[in-house]
Amino acid sequence: LFSIPFCMLVLHCCNSWGRSLVVLYIFQGMGRAVFESTNRAVFADFFRSAQVESAFANASVQVNFAFALSFFLQTVLTEYWLSIIVASLAISTPLCYVGASALRGGWQRHKQNDDFHA
Repeated sequence: LFSIPFCMLVLHCCNSWGRSLVVLYIFQGMGRAVFESTNRAVFADFFRSAQVESAFANASVQVNFAFALSFFLQTVLTEYWLSIIVASLAISTPLCYVGASALRGGWQRHKQNDDFHA
């Protein structure tokens, strides 16, 4: 996810790149492959059994909402601000994962304690 903001902010993409634009598409494809597989694995780990289908549906809604929002924001924001938004979200993703893991771990411990005392 960092490759696109890097190309936009540091390399001043893409007005004169010509055929070199393929580099951006390769970066985007590699990032997308990592994101899709990791995202689905995380949802599969976090939601078990009966919740899995709903979790994958929720993941699809989130991704499609983000794409639509990005598409519409392109008409009102500059490349600089779009790149800043993408980089900020990329940085916040691992932080949110750690937070969700901590919350889930606390919830599971609480549930185990309730089951133990019942």
